[in-house]
Amino acid sequence: MENVNEGAKNYFDRIGGEYWRVWNSLAKRDISNFELDLIAGILTEKASSIVPPNVLEIGTGPGRITEQILKHNVHYYGADISLSMLDSIKEKFANSSKVK
Repeated sequence: MENVNEGAKNYFDRIGGEYWRVWNSLAKRDISNFELDLIAGILTEKASSIVPPNVLEIGTGPGRITEQILKHNVHYYGADISLSMLDSIKEKFANSSKVK
């Protein structure tokens, strides 16, 4: 029997970069906009310091939040249980010097 972590990994590996479609409904977009505005406010305040803050995003998914984070002067680190999701991030932000 597959454990929960392995099941989640397999699920996200299967849907990969298509996970963004989950956020297409009106309600999900409202939640997403709230999250992104909150993150932007915090990062605008923190990233204005002389030393750029470190930001660790756990569960990068296809980059919905990553995109907001990379707009700021930060040292970005992303992690995800799914290698497919990480590949999606690398592809989406291939031209960004902040994503390796």
